[in-house]
Amino acid sequence: MTGDGTGLNGCRKLTCADRVCYSGVSCRDSSEGPRCGQCPDGFTGDGSRDGCRPITCSSNPCFPGVSCQNTGSGFRCGACVSCTDTPAGPKCGSCPAGKTGDGTTSGCRTLRCSDQVCAPGVTCQDTVAGPKCGPCPNGQTGDGSAGG
Repeated sequence: MTGDGTGLNGCRKLTCADRVCYSGVSCRDSSEGPRCGQCPDGFTGDGSRDGCRPITCSSNPCFPGVSCQNTGSGFRCGACVSCTDTPAGPKCGSCPAGKTGDGTTSGCRTLRCSDQVCAPGVTCQDTVAGPKCGPCPNGQTGDGSAGG
């Protein structure tokens, strides 16, 4: 309810027209009063005008192994090879083909035979381009890789 409670201004039920939700958040009038939608990406809270707060590094919004820096408007994750925006914040994708790591630009390294990329019983040779798997053993088919 809003108003001063006197007979002059009385009381009236709040509605979405009273701008009760955070800027850009949807509002729906209901019999119980206005209902706010979800806070925008990068924010958390109940969607009300004062109820959306920036997500900060304390909630671990970045991909594991990625640095996080608090900013005036929330947080910034370290560099990813590829990045996807999610409601919880940016997430790093996987490393490019032939690489392994946590998806950060500094966390991707060339695969090696020691990463067990070849199927059991298949020879492996480390090369500049990455490991090269030999042929499958007799009686088996595939490309010699652990998944092939």
